[in-house]
Amino acid sequence: MASFVNLLIPIVFLVILYVIMILPETRRRKKYQSMLDNLKVNDKVVTRGGIVAKVISINDDKNEVVLETGPDRVRMTFLRNAIGSVTVESVDKNSSIVNESKVESNTEK
Repeated sequence: MASFVNLLIPIVFLVILYVIMILPETRRRKKYQSMLDNLKVNDKVVTRGGIVAKVISINDDKNEVVLETGPDRVRMTFLRNAIGSVTVESVDKNSSIVNESKVESNTEK
């Protein structure tokens, strides 16, 4: 009976480790990948470096995104993985912003 308990303790420890550490990380990665897959032209994004910009074009073959920033309309090319979050805006009929929320990524690679 004592050998069964000694065998059960590491198994329980591994299950707890999986539930506490590994499962939430896989959920975050899936959410982040879903965010990148659903990226559209004219979405406002924030890069991991902190640049706030608008998506101008998406090149799925090269996994690149062209972003336009600020009033100077500077266009830069980034890899898709450089995008940290997408800002979603709801616009009413009068073209004023009703609600603004963020979809963020907390994944570290």
